[in-house]
Amino acid sequence: MVSADNLNLDVLEEIFAYIPRGPDLPAIALVSRSFLEAVVPRLYAKISFHLRQAKNFPDVKTPFGSIVAHPDLAIHVRSVDILHVPQIRKGNILIYHPLFIRECKSALQLCRNLTSFNANVPRDAAIFLPSIKDKMRLERLCVYANFTTEQALHLVSLPDTIKCLEIQMGSWSVADILPRWIRVSLYRTLRHLTLYMITELNEDVLENALSQVPNLKSLHVIGCPKADHNVVLRVVRYTPELHNLSFSTSEVNKFSSLTPSELGSIRNLTIDSRSPDTQEMLMALFQYLRITYFPLVSFKLRAQKKFTVPFEFIKTLTEIYGHSLRRVSFLDCEVQARTIEYLCKHCSGLERLDLPLPMKEVGLIAEAITSAKNLRTIVDVDNHVQHGPRTFLSPDSVEFFMDCAPSLRTIIDGNRFWTRQRSYYNPFGTLTLERRPKRKSGTYWFLPQEV
Repeated sequence: MVSADNLNLDVLEEIFAYIPRGPDLPAIALVSRSFLEAVVPRLYAKISFHLRQAKNFPDVKTPFGSIVAHPDLAIHVRSVDILHVPQIRKGNILIYHPLFIRECKSALQLCRNLTSFNANVPRDAAIFLPSIKDKMRLERLCVYANFTTEQALHLVSLPDTIKCLEIQMGSWSVADILPRWIRVSLYRTLRHLTLYMITELNEDVLENALSQVPNLKSLHVIGCPKADHNVVLRVVRYTPELHNLSFSTSEVNKFSSLTPSELGSIRNLTIDSRSPDTQEMLMALFQYLRITYFPLVSFKLRAQKKFTVPFEFIKTLTEIYGHSLRRVSFLDCEVQARTIEYLCKHCSGLERLDLPLPMKEVGLIAEAITSAKNLRTIVDVDNHVQHGPRTFLSPDSVEFFMDCAPSLRTIIDGNRFWTRQRSYYNPFGTLTLERRPKRKSGTYWFLPQEV
């Protein structure tokens, strides 16, 4: 008699591959020996260590401790995310827990198939670098890089296979060594570069780094005061194949001139506005971008100060890119119903819209999206400019949105995912609610998102 327990191991592994990461995977491992054997590769493919786990250390065993105790599990590990490190008090200071550091470093040395490593911890992330020096399959590295000069030298000795590099809060030593690091080992493979909150990053460093990677596909320079929009737009002449571009603006609203061919491949554009006059900056930017043709697919804007998206800007945006835009996001901005209506009418291919939904204007906004024939997803973003407790959409409001836009399938409100599946036999569909993380932990807000 055939049962789930005696299915072929390959079949079980294929079935478990469709189960999202979470508490279900450990529960499956407890069912039977065959289920345990089939689920282990997926269970250990990605290891994440968060604040909640750090609080329970050493009372609760970590995944790193399990790998050290059972080295045969290390072959399955592909991704490691260390987002918090347990601490103990020594005298009057807090230090990293030596037992955790020892377990983590020993486990990393056993993980020969590691392809992604994220050490997003504020202090001494460099202690993990020697453990990944021999990982010849490493393709993604994300690190909180407040390193000393000696620690920064470890970066140059990392594998030359890295395709995606994300550096957060880098020190002046890291900014200084970045061009050399790329010249020595990354110039052949690097395709995605993120530089976040690096105070000492300047135009000379960025120019020397980018001049060596003409095949770069993604560049994100956010929160670097010496590398503002003018600097980024000047140095992208070295990366003609760039598809994804993010940058922060400064208080200077003027834009330097570039030849039209240098931005021709841009598909996803993100602007982190730190200008005193965001409207003036946006109008100046898009007047400048008129000289370059590129079919923009995704546009994302975040304002550091209270800002209402002007109607004139939306007219300019849709005039230039209305034929190609699929995803539009407004973060920490206020968007009026009249503006949304114009956007939906003149972006025929709009599929996803991210914006704050004020409860007092939900009805007006729902009516404003009636002309969006291809809109599939609406995301109610948390407007950090507005203070007070967050209010969520009611089921009646969600129903009203779905009725106003027949193509609408998903509404994301915080961690609430409202979905409606329509069919020939049930044209009105059934509304369902699911709670799940809106965005993976450790990811940046400015990275492009799929519909």
